[in-house]
Amino acid sequence: MTKRVASLFIGLCLLTVATPAAGDCTWILWGQDEFFWSFRLLNLVPGPTRGNAYIVSEYQSQADCFRGQHERIMAQGKSWNLPEAQKDIKEFGGLRQAAAYACVPLPLKPTHIDPFGWK
Repeated sequence: MTKRVASLFIGLCLLTVATPAAGDCTWILWGQDEFFWSFRLLNLVPGPTRGNAYIVSEYQSQADCFRGQHERIMAQGKSWNLPEAQKDIKEFGGLRQAAAYACVPLPLKPTHIDPFGWK
């Protein structure tokens, strides 16, 4: 009986190692751009418009996707500090557009992404 239990235990351990963990699936980094109106137009034209969600990149783990999302957000923030961007922001009265990013497990597809998450 002891050999049977040992064999069963070893078999279950091997099965556990061979089965991918729940977080080990394909993750898609999605982006969605939001376009802003000039502050001078805010009283004349309805608010910002949002583009369709688009695929930025594909990752094999959630952690890798989050790293990719962080890199995109940091690059976007740095681009706003460039002299030409600062000049445009000053002339326009604010940002013209910003992108929001979300990591979503395959096969889900977001319809709305903002800095607080996705739907």
